[in-house]
Amino acid sequence: MDELSERQKQILRIIIEEYINTVRPVASENIAAKHELGVKPATVRNEMAELEAGGYITHTHTSAGRIPADKGYRYFVQHMLGFSPNLSLPNDEQRTIQHQFHQVQNDVEEWMRLSAAVLARTAQNTALVTEPRSVSATVKQCQLLSIKERTALLVLVTQDGTVRQQVIALPEAKEQDELTTISNKLNERLVGRGLTNLPAAEPGRSEVEREIETHVVAMLHSIEDLTNRDIIYDGLVNMLSQPEFKATERVKQVLEIIEGGGSLLTLLTDVLTQEGVQVIIGDENRLNDLRQCSVILARYGVGEKAGVLGIIGPTRMEYGRSIGGVRYVARLLSEMMADVYGPLQ
Repeated sequence: MDELSERQKQILRIIIEEYINTVRPVASENIAAKHELGVKPATVRNEMAELEAGGYITHTHTSAGRIPADKGYRYFVQHMLGFSPNLSLPNDEQRTIQHQFHQVQNDVEEWMRLSAAVLARTAQNTALVTEPRSVSATVKQCQLLSIKERTALLVLVTQDGTVRQQVIALPEAKEQDELTTISNKLNERLVGRGLTNLPAAEPGRSEVEREIETHVVAMLHSIEDLTNRDIIYDGLVNMLSQPEFKATERVKQVLEIIEGGGSLLTLLTDVLTQEGVQVIIGDENRLNDLRQCSVILARYGVGEKAGVLGIIGPTRMEYGRSIGGVRYVARLLSEMMADVYGPLQ
């Protein structure tokens, strides 16, 4: 990334912070008048011209002022936010959030909803949270419960505490004691195993046993499918009330991404293999409909059981506060999951 002089860094910071706060292009005259830079307005104009030539700021057709470009926001995030007091949430706000989570107790689903609500309020944009899943699922227990003669509920519990249930049609009528026997045989074969080390087929097994094992394998595939995750959203109104979303077409683009889910999940799953907070700004987004937005994401979880949380908003967002909020909630969720599940491998 191009090196900027100290004065250019100072002017770029002023432009970004004023534009974030006012949503108005920033003119050189205003910078010189409001900020003690020790130089004349002409010098500020020259420095802004250099910044624009370097791609850090740009201008609109209706104003003599300048606004940040994606490259300017990236430089701001990479090189300036380390000095920002907003990069971590204030201690009193952290304590309030922590108290909210501990009131929910050990309910992971409620943690997800609360995480989305907290992040939406913190960043005043749209927040999202995916459910925590293991990259590789291992069977802990299978159980069959009779519903009626030829219908049963199959319950699968994995080693990381994930629970899946499925109503299945049996090829022949079975009583509960027979289903319990089949459950015991399944557990003997499958406990401690996953998709990569399933046992070989055994001769003499009944049609019902083979059929139920097929359902268990399908459920394991579903658990490991990283693109098959629920996403909880909060704060969509916050984002759509921003001036950047006055145009109907932009609102439509964002809603299609959120309602579709699949393409966004592809982006989110990449974060599962990365450490720390990931900041994707404007044209850095692989999804065309998000290229006028910024996305701030982080992995949370323990061991292989992990999910993703983050914020979507216009490129004109409070990056320091948003990054601080995402980092803190991800860390808090990870700590609480470790208390519930232990240090999973």
